Amino acid sequence: MHWLEFHLHGSIVFLPWLLLVSITKERLEAISSSSTNQANDQKIEALSMELETARADLVAARERLATYQKIAKDNESSLAELTKSTEVYKQSTSAELEKLKKELELSTKTAEARQAALDELGDELASQRGKQEDKISELTTKVDLLTKENESVKKDADAAAMKLVSVQEEIDLHKANAVAAKV
Repeated sequence: MHWLEFHLHGSIVFLPWLLLVSITKERLEAISSSSTNQANDQKIEALSMELETARADLVAARERLATYQKIAKDNESSLAELTKSTEVYKQSTSAELEKLKKELELSTKTAEARQAALDELGDELASQRGKQEDKISELTTKVDLLTKENESVKKDADAAAMKLVSVQEEIDLHKANAVAAKV
């Protein structure tokens, strides 16, 4: 049903346009059936103007209705496109998010594996260092021991050489005494 803005005694009334046309026709018929005095002519004139105004308002209302319908249709199309774009974006974003989650998971696993390998190498290196330090300490102890033994052997050799010289001198003295005693 189409509604039309109608001006009645300075007030705006919205009536269905068919009702407005029907009311205007009834008024015109009522005026024409009565006497044709000047007052009635003025009423007819006023009603004719109201009818013309009502027709102009009807045309304007139809134009506004067409405009509103076009705007609504355009908005529906825009909303459909926006909804479709939103769905495509959501799917794209969800797929990208899943891809990034998988990449993060893979990177995390790789990093954990590398860290475990580094920890193992670190432990092995520490163990080897400990073994090397033990070996170095052991070898240092052996070198110190052998150095002391060497010094002791040198002292013993020096003492033995001195004793040998002393014994040789004693033998030479005893030989000299024995030769002198034979003579």
